[in-house]
Amino acid sequence: MIRRPPRSTPKPSSAASDVYKRQSSELYRTLPFREEILRGLLAADLLGFQTYDYARHFLSSCEMVLGLETAPDHVEHEGHLTRVCVCPVGIEPEVVKARSLASPTLAAIRRLEGQLQGRALFLGVDTLDPTKGLVHKFLAFEDLFSQHPELADELVFVQVVLGAGGAANLKPEDRLEGKLITRTTSERKNKPTGRLELDVVEQKTSKGVFSTLERQLHAMVSRINSQYATLDFEGPVQYFGADAKTPPGEATLAALFALADVLVITPIRDGMNVVPFEYLVAREAHKKLGAVLLSEFAGCARSLGGAVLVNPWDTRRVTTLLYRLFRPVSYTHLRAHETLRYLVCRLLLE
Repeated sequence: MIRRPPRSTPKPSSAASDVYKRQSSELYRTLPFREEILRGLLAADLLGFQTYDYARHFLSSCEMVLGLETAPDHVEHEGHLTRVCVCPVGIEPEVVKARSLASPTLAAIRRLEGQLQGRALFLGVDTLDPTKGLVHKFLAFEDLFSQHPELADELVFVQVVLGAGGAANLKPEDRLEGKLITRTTSERKNKPTGRLELDVVEQKTSKGVFSTLERQLHAMVSRINSQYATLDFEGPVQYFGADAKTPPGEATLAALFALADVLVITPIRDGMNVVPFEYLVAREAHKKLGAVLLSEFAGCARSLGGAVLVNPWDTRRVTTLLYRLFRPVSYTHLRAHETLRYLVCRLLLE
């Protein structure tokens, strides 16, 4: 049963974004309790949505299901006016900047720079979810190395999968000055050569069979690397999965953001992904240019005008754009970075 909220607490309803985040009004009409849900939401004084599309789906549902007349910023129902606004989530740029310039992060940057040996770094940071387009991303990189095998020696693609909740679930005491562990020289000698050695955070994980998606990703990484691996180089794709007992620590993630020449985020359906924001702030903190290859289905796609948008289902197009970002025209790269920086500053810093 949906109850009318007290009028004394007019707060945006997060449930509204949850209801409309992944479905249009046409799909919403199939729900058996659609009228009750809509009337419950309309009892609020203010409904906040992550993106304009989510708000549009809600307003369209009010028109088609309840037969109401709507305006772009409000709905009136039974004498009660409900305001509708777009209020996307963001990040705390000063916190990201401080983390990027902290001593553990700078140490990780120096170590990773030595391991990269001048190779370009393409980075992906996602949670383990079929909607994140991880398979689509790996297919595009496989196609890239197939068309341009020389790139296998010139760039490294690092995909970090954080699992459910990602780095946000790390406890405050585990951040920066927490339980980061650096492998000793002797420990690293026992590891395969040619692989990035990441500082890790102690984390207990349940034992069991990998998920179907996890197994598929591991198989794709092995298939790609088997074609280009050498005695001193494991391969151009480095995968750190959610099944790892020791996932990358926060300082290492911050170092990867600072070092990555290109961030690749290709969800097939997503909410307001803030990873591009953190990446751009980290690059700006180190006074470096940043480039983002972003799925047009990501919630932040409309907010980042300087990002390179792509349909992740179009593998050949993704491959083409990956190659262009690897060899960008300098003035185009600079112009895109300046646009991204302006938008991030406007959205997050003001």
